[in-house]
Amino acid sequence: MKSVLYIIRKIVSLILTLLLVSVIAFFVYEIIPGDSVTSMLGTEYTEERAEALREELGYNKPIYERYLIWLENFVTGDMGESVNYKMPVADIIADKLPVTLWLGLISMLQIIIISIPLGVWFAWREHKGKGIFIEYFNQFVMSIPSFFLGIIIIYIFGNILKLFTPGQYVDYKENIVGFILYLIPATITVAISKISMVAKFTRNSMVEQLQADYVRTARSKGASELRIFLHHILRNGLTPVITFLGMVVAEVMAGSIIVEQVFNIPGLGRTLVVAVGNRDLPIVQAIIVYMAALVIIVNFFVDIVYKFIDPRITIGMGRE
Repeated sequence: MKSVLYIIRKIVSLILTLLLVSVIAFFVYEIIPGDSVTSMLGTEYTEERAEALREELGYNKPIYERYLIWLENFVTGDMGESVNYKMPVADIIADKLPVTLWLGLISMLQIIIISIPLGVWFAWREHKGKGIFIEYFNQFVMSIPSFFLGIIIIYIFGNILKLFTPGQYVDYKENIVGFILYLIPATITVAISKISMVAKFTRNSMVEQLQADYVRTARSKGASELRIFLHHILRNGLTPVITFLGMVVAEVMAGSIIVEQVFNIPGLGRTLVVAVGNRDLPIVQAIIVYMAALVIIVNFFVDIVYKFIDPRITIGMGRE
């Protein structure tokens, strides 16, 4: 019964969070100086034409009324028409979303596969008193900006080693293998600092377990250090990492915006940057809501999985 209440509570929280994101996406961009009508008319701008276009688009209505109309249309799949591309925003999202999803998915796979074993190894080395250099190196990697790392990867692996051709994007609709291969350098750029971050968190979580009472009890019973580490510390130390990985998804999505620009990848991030510059309001609002929804939904499922892994989690996210 408590598990059902927990899930219901999380679903309600998810819906309210998505509503809050939609409010922010709509209202914040509305109060930013500038006018998308001016961008739409371009050199043909006159006050009369601008006023007529505002009336046609419903921009003269009260802002709360426009929000309710926009939200109703958004929920039914009508996200409006792009000012810049002159086509439905839903079609643009459908075309760009798979690119960003593939970029995020491959990045997350790299993060999970590399960072967790690395964090376990860091903890074991520190347990043996050999983790000082590793800690300094890890901090250095986390401090490298993703755009700078992307430029270095392009220069070394693209221009010098010729492992890929920078800027020559391969469309996933034409060649899925070529598309994935082109994404690999970009995914490494996104993943590498997150790998250090998750590895550090994993190491800290496991080192914390080393101080727990059950470890001292196991030692007093004669259990070997390796057995304690593998059978007790590893299992308990990795549990919080699952929740942390959910938060890393948000970091990956944010990092993809910059990396898509650096590697000329036409995903949601790059489209968002162009749309902001052109004040293409329908695209900006739709992409912000979509990217936020991806992060929120992933975190929702992470919380549910965490609840089943550790049933002591209560509705209020405490422990029974």
